[in-house]
Amino acid sequence: MSIFKELVTRVAKDGKTPIKEDTERVIRALGNLSYGECESILDESYGAGWFTSVVANEAHNRLVSAFGTIPQDWRKIVSDIVSLEDLKQRRATTFSGAPYLPSKKEHGPYESAQFLDRGETYTPTEYGRIFEITRKAKANDQIGAFQRWTAEEGKAAGRSINRFVFYDLLSGAAGDGPTMSDAAKLFVAGHSNKSSGSGALSRANLQLMFQTLHAQIGARSEKLFFNGPYYLVVGSTDENYDTALEFTAVQVRLGGTADIVAEPNLYGSGGRHHTEVIGTPYTGVQADAYLIAGDAPTFELGFYQGKETPNLMQESPGTGLAFSHDLYRYRVDMAFGGFPVEWRGMVWHDDA
Repeated sequence: MSIFKELVTRVAKDGKTPIKEDTERVIRALGNLSYGECESILDESYGAGWFTSVVANEAHNRLVSAFGTIPQDWRKIVSDIVSLEDLKQRRATTFSGAPYLPSKKEHGPYESAQFLDRGETYTPTEYGRIFEITRKAKANDQIGAFQRWTAEEGKAAGRSINRFVFYDLLSGAAGDGPTMSDAAKLFVAGHSNKSSGSGALSRANLQLMFQTLHAQIGARSEKLFFNGPYYLVVGSTDENYDTALEFTAVQVRLGGTADIVAEPNLYGSGGRHHTEVIGTPYTGVQADAYLIAGDAPTFELGFYQGKETPNLMQESPGTGLAFSHDLYRYRVDMAFGGFPVEWRGMVWHDDA
């Protein structure tokens, strides 16, 4: 307590608002005090409402910090991250490539470029939760409980984006993804991105997935070639996850029949088709697998006003339920949306 009083007294005498480092030391010093004691001491030192503001700022920092502890694997397979100015329906547009440069005839003109465009539409969605705590509970509680709540909400926000990308945008409940603007599923024979392999993931099935990927033809009949990196998305709760890790973990594998022969592993580190495994619990069919080219257009994910981390908002003290019911209300929220923009850089292996 004496260290805390010394700190707030020194900052108050300086006649300035505590800087970030001071705020962090204040919060640490307050860790073993009740909310009521903290509020009384700080508001007396800095003015009414100062403590509530400090706690809200610190809680937001903890929210964002905890958000960052959840692996953001979705970033590896999303090709376009955009800022949304509003929450209206958006059209995500992609353009075809160009097959070859045409030859120019002597004294003749160059041909004009012709590109085909196609688009998919989506509407961003707001996500969030409200947390309420009574004045009495807040006064009797330790600040650590409130901080732990904000940390858990930050982790929930991180999981929400991963689930949105891997379930809503990639797999769907049946594994074949969402319905595109051509009225076909993302993964379907007509898109030439469904592997002919079946059963559990194997080296042969992985090879078929690569063959399917590199056999893709562009919108203007141009030959497509993907240089990677490549990502193999598999269900983290399925045995295929361990199998995929075995396929890609080593640079050299042992092969051959009569004799044991060392041969390069195309899918391991340094291999031509070096593939990173992404294990996720969010795909609709955990036994299925997806091969995705990291240099291909795949998905667009848009965040409202470019905010890629969750927000923490507090209801104004003395208004609403805070006034009528002695309730403090906090809200954690995000707003984002997205959709597949192209199917040619992805291949689905159906385990069925």
